[in-house]
Parts: sequence; structure tokens; C-alpha cells
Amino acid sequence: MNENCSICLEEFTDEIFICELECRHCYHFECLDTWLALRTSCPICQTNISTTLQVTSSQ
Repeated sequence: MNENCSICLEEFTDEIFICELECRHCYHFECLDTWLALRTSCPICQTNISTTLQVTSSQ
């Protein structure tokens, strides 16, 4: 997993929920939610995102 969210560039911490996309890129849940309100692709690789997201804690 990446150590930083590529949207906000902040480090992942234990208190924040992380989303892992099908392409295996990870983001803070809130950052990705905001991103997906405007776009339908991964911020890094531009892969089209389906409706299935895996949400985990960073622990």
C-alpha cells in the first residue's frame, strides 16, 4: 500500500479509513469520495472505477 494519499498528499494514519481501488491504489476515504463526485477514474492510473470499493482501516 502507498504510504500517502495521492489526492491530499497526507500520510495514512491509524485513525483514518482507507479505500483501495480495484487497481490497487489507496486513498483516504474522504479524499476519494470528493474525487469521485467529479470523476469516475483512479487519480493515479485513470482506470475506470466500478461501484465496488474496498474500505479498510490503515492498521
